[in-house]
Amino acid sequence: MNCATIARDEESSFRFMTGFEIGQTIASGVTALFTICTFGALVWYTIETKKLRISAQKQVTASEKQNEHLLLPILFFVQSKYNANTPETIMIRNIGSGPAFNASTQPMPFGSLKMHFQHPGTIAAGEEHDVRVLIMNGDKIVDDSSTVLLFWNRLGSSFTGGTNVTYKAANNLSHIVTVTFKAEGHQILFEKREQVGIY
Repeated sequence: MNCATIARDEESSFRFMTGFEIGQTIASGVTALFTICTFGALVWYTIETKKLRISAQKQVTASEKQNEHLLLPILFFVQSKYNANTPETIMIRNIGSGPAFNASTQPMPFGSLKMHFQHPGTIAAGEEHDVRVLIMNGDKIVDDSSTVLLFWNRLGSSFTGGTNVTYKAANNLSHIVTVTFKAEGHQILFEKREQVGIY
């Protein structure tokens, strides 16, 4: 074997390796491009999935709020309409669209005594009930003022007071309503019926 043959063999081998390496480089480039495209598609899919999840969550939240309002009870005190045959009474009315459960009115200070308000614990939407007002000294009933006139007489014409009514809605959320009222003439004026909290 002479030097020319060896040189030709080395040149041919060099050319083959260069072509092989070029093929490898092209294959690596195609693989890298495919990987980048796959990664881009994965990122796009993740972003779109997140958008869909956020949109679905907003719809669920809106639906829950709508259901909450559909079931929302709103309690407040009213004075019964005047009727010559029956004395006017203090009423508790549910003007909301859902029933109120475990309704109770906190006792209100009245000088050294306390006023207790008794009414049913469950009040359906649109329903109203008489409120029995008890003036109590500890556990002893001093006066039972179930009518507006008796209640007013006990309050006096300049009396202003307030109390909280607590109750639960059908969705088990608890509500507090603050009712402020005052005696004026022979009427009890319920000045504020403010929903102060949901807890």
